[in-house]
Amino acid sequence: MAQLKLKDVTKRFGEVIAVNKLNLDVEQGECFSFLGPSGCGKTTTLRMIAGFEDLDEGELSVDDKLFSSSFKKYYLPPEQRDFGMVFQAF
Repeated sequence: MAQLKLKDVTKRFGEVIAVNKLNLDVEQGECFSFLGPSGCGKTTTLRMIAGFEDLDEGELSVDDKLFSSSFKKYYLPPEQRDFGMVFQAF
């Protein structure tokens, strides 16, 4: 079972689709990175995982704990996720 699971995750900013139907499974102990050009959705995806942005479509869970789901109309606030990130300008 994936520790981090994104299912058909989509995020829009107005007419711009920043992340389009992203599916991602990261297993315990697995390392991964997001690579790509500026504006391809890397930071937006990390912000959705941390809870700083809510997804428009799809579902996101960590350790089988639901963080956000458009299907179930559910959003767990960032302070309740036990998850964080360090910003580049820290």
